[in-house]
Amino acid sequence: MKGGIIKLVFLSVIVFGVGFGAATVVNKIKQTKVFTIKSVEVQGVINADRQAIQKIGAQFIGLNLFDSRLKETIVSVDPWVQRIIASKVLPDKIKLIVYEEKALFPFKNKQNKCFVFTGSGKEMAFNCNNVNIKAETKIHFDNAMKFAVILENMPELKTRQITLKDYSFEVVMDNNEVLICPYDYELLQSNYAMYENTIKERYKKIEYADLTVNNRIYVKGVLHAS
Repeated sequence: MKGGIIKLVFLSVIVFGVGFGAATVVNKIKQTKVFTIKSVEVQGVINADRQAIQKIGAQFIGLNLFDSRLKETIVSVDPWVQRIIASKVLPDKIKLIVYEEKALFPFKNKQNKCFVFTGSGKEMAFNCNNVNIKAETKIHFDNAMKFAVILENMPELKTRQITLKDYSFEVVMDNNEVLICPYDYELLQSNYAMYENTIKERYKKIEYADLTVNNRIYVKGVLHAS
């Protein structure tokens, strides 16, 4: 019994010594100038305010790389920024990796103010240069997600004048022809192919073509003479 107590005391002394030694090493690391932060690199900025983020990084210059004030996640008030991760790069540098809201498409509202719709459903203020998409009503999140898929898969539409509505969107084609389009990409893809291969050949002039019904297109226009 006595021997067991002695062993326990001896083990406790060893553990304390190791812990004390580790703490000493950590303190020495914090005191050395080798790990003093000299530079900050910012990555991932597209729409956020880069200068503001660089100012956030500048406050860490001169700190030790292992300083407790250097948090892994940094808070930003920039509406574009979801989070900023601080990554240590030995011996004297940090990277600020910025995760932004994903911009889906710009649009102009009825008051002619411009915004970008994001992947989380936010509407960010935006400049109005070359914005050709107009929203007649408040954009529904589901429609926005579907419309973003359409733009990604049909990039030729990006240069057209587009009006977003509640249940469909309108695209102005050549000669002011208007296509009434569904938000369902597969339906639009199928009917758009029919429009290109059949309707345009059959009609001399088209006022509008409604592509919102499966396997059927309603057209207002002038037929070619038979």
